[in-house]
Amino acid sequence: MIKLFDNWVVVVDDLSYALAKDLGTRIDSKTGKERKNLKTYGYYGSLAKALKAFSEELVRQKLKDNVATLDEAVRTIRESNERVEDLLKEALQDKS
Repeated sequence: MIKLFDNWVVVVDDLSYALAKDLGTRIDSKTGKERKNLKTYGYYGSLAKALKAFSEELVRQKLKDNVATLDEAVRTIRESNERVEDLLKEALQDKS
């Protein structure tokens, strides 16, 4: 699992990358054990596609319950894209 920010994660398996929001933990009704509670937003064939969808989902979440002008919407899109770009730049920095 790749942790992004604000409880967003990318779950990696053998076939795909799933964009999800970590909602904490819950008790599994069958086993009685504690499990992660994830809300999945989509499955993607590459990490790049999952991150692009993440950026789009940030915009969607921000705009869906608000009335915004086109200028405000474009500003929101830019801010969300910059936030994901900054996350990638930080991850790709040479930390040696």
